Amino acid sequence: RLQKQLAVRSNCVTELEGRYVQLQEAQRTLKVSHDAAMVKLDELSAQLKDERLKNLQLNKQLQMENINKVQMEQLQEQVTELEQERDLLKDN
Repeated sequence: RLQKQLAVRSNCVTELEGRYVQLQEAQRTLKVSHDAAMVKLDELSAQLKDERLKNLQLNKQLQMENINKVQMEQLQEQVTELEQERDLLKDN
C-alpha cells in the first residue's frame, strides 16, 4: 500500500515538475514578447514626438504665411489707393 501511495505521489511530483517547466517556458516567451513590445513602444513614442514637432513647425509656418498674405493684401490696397490718388492728381 505504501508503494502505491509513493508511486502516486511520485507521479504527482513528476506532473508538477512538467507543469513548472512549461510555466517557465511560457514566462520566457512572455518576457521576450514584452521586451519586443517595449522596444516597439519606444520607437513609436519617438516617432510620435517627431511628428508632433513637425506639426508644430508646419503650424508656425502656416501662421507666418497667413501673416504674409495679410501684409501683402494691405500693401496691394495701399498701392491701389496711391495709384488712384496719382490718377486724380493727373486729372487735376
